[in-house]
Amino acid sequence: MANLTLALDAMFGDNGPRIIVPAALQAFVSNPQLRLLLVGIPEILNPLLADQRAELRERLQIIPA
Repeated sequence: MANLTLALDAMFGDNGPRIIVPAALQAFVSNPQLRLLLVGIPEILNPLLADQRAELRERLQIIPA
């Protein structure tokens, strides 16, 4: 697969980030060329990503919204 960048609304739904962030991280495991733009509130998203390996964090970016 070629490099692929996806933007995800990480705040969507009743459980928003608690569901979307772990699912996005699972996608990283099976798709090494995947890069994610997580759109949402950084103060909510950053703690959910704090324990992730640096190599995964390098492949994602939080877009404040």
